[in-house]
This record gives sequence, structure tokens and C-alpha cells, in this order.
Amino acid sequence: MIVKANVKKIPHQSYYNKDNIKVPGVTTVLNLLSKPNLLDWAWKCGLGGIDYKAERDTKADIGTLAHKIITDYLMGNITNYDDYTPEEIDKAENCVLSFYEWLKHNPIDVSFVEKQLVSETYQYGGTCDIYGTIKSVPILIDLKTGKAIYEDFRYQLAAYKQLLIDNGFPVTRCMIVRIGREANEGFEISDFEDTEKEHEIFMHTLAIFNLKNQKDKYSEFADYCKGVEKWVDQRDLNIQKKLN
Repeated sequence: MIVKANVKKIPHQSYYNKDNIKVPGVTTVLNLLSKPNLLDWAWKCGLGGIDYKAERDTKADIGTLAHKIITDYLMGNITNYDDYTPEEIDKAENCVLSFYEWLKHNPIDVSFVEKQLVSETYQYGGTCDIYGTIKSVPILIDLKTGKAIYEDFRYQLAAYKQLLIDNGFPVTRCMIVRIGREANEGFEISDFEDTEKEHEIFMHTLAIFNLKNQKDKYSEFADYCKGVEKWVDQRDLNIQKKLN
């Protein structure tokens, strides 16, 4: 069972395995990794007197809408703009033009978009952006908005590939399509077949994530034991007082 959040400002989902136990999502797991580029960007915002949180949210909204426009287009749906400002709509529509141009030369036979899956083997979940075929070759496409393709994007894509495979969907090619939110951010494609190294990095990160959660549970149990210990000490003290 998978529950999707439909709130504009909270694009994350919760994932549950077949036993209705919550499992971590790919992006949640990868948040453990350091992202120095984000720190550098926030620092530059501060130097320019820009509230980086407000700037981040604005860019995220534009990126979310651009993503939605593309997936709606591929599925023949009409995009709902009700939650967005005219400026956000204008920037989002402009930034997907490069994708449309690329699509003319790379027509996709789309099987599904925004597919939420859970790996029962590895116990994690994720949402795959676009899955289909190009010239009969099964392909997974992950849409990104921003200035560059970062290493953790590859780890994320490798994790999505494994999700598809675990659920019976073959994957031959993996592709990251980066769409700039501003005219100067450009358009970029990263296309690769071998994701073994990236998947291994994700699995190690998942192991750390799970271990940290176990540690938290052990800490809660330790706190409980300390509480019981204090109660026993107090009880013994009260008994001793009565005996005296």
C-alpha cells in the first residue's frame, strides 16, 4: 500500500510494504549524504541578502510544475495550474520547451509516469518519473530541474531502476533529463546503462539509514530501562524508610 501526499509544498510520499509496515523512500535515505553544493548556494544567497529558504521554495515550485507539465503531456492530461502564480507558470512553461524539442527526436512509448513502488527485497520505496521504451528499448527517465546533474541524482536513479526490476519491469537504459528553471540553466541529458556502482552506494546508504533507526529504537529502550531502574530505586528507598 502506498499513500501519496497531494499538497503542493509537501511533494514527498510515504511507502508501505505488503505487511503494511512503513519503509523509507529513496530521497529520504539519500538525505543522509552531504550536499556541499546546496551549502554553497545558500551561502551565496546570504551574501546577496536573499532569504535562501524563500528562494528555495520558489524554485522548487517552478520545478514541481515543470515536472507536472511534462508528465501530464506524456499521458495526455491537462495540467492544473490553480496552485501556482502567473510568474511560476510562465517560468515553468518556458523551461520545458527544450524537453519538447528533445522529445521530437526521441519519441517515447510511455508505459507509466509517477509510478510509486516498493521493493519487498530491499524494503524501500520510491516514485519513478517516466518508464517506457525508446526504439523498443526499456528506459527509465528521471526528471530534474536546476543548474547541474549531481552525483546523488545517479544514486537515486539506480535505486529507482532496482525498484522497477524488483517489480517485474525490465530496464536497459537509465536517463537523467535536467531542465533548467531559468534560461541560463540550460538543458542536459545523462544517459547510462551500468548503474552497479551507484546502486551499491545507495545500498550502503540504506544500511546506514536502517542502522541509525535501529539505534534510535535502542536508545528509546535504554531510556525506558533507566526509567524502570529509577522507579525500582525509589520503591526500594520507600520500603527502607518504612522499615526504619
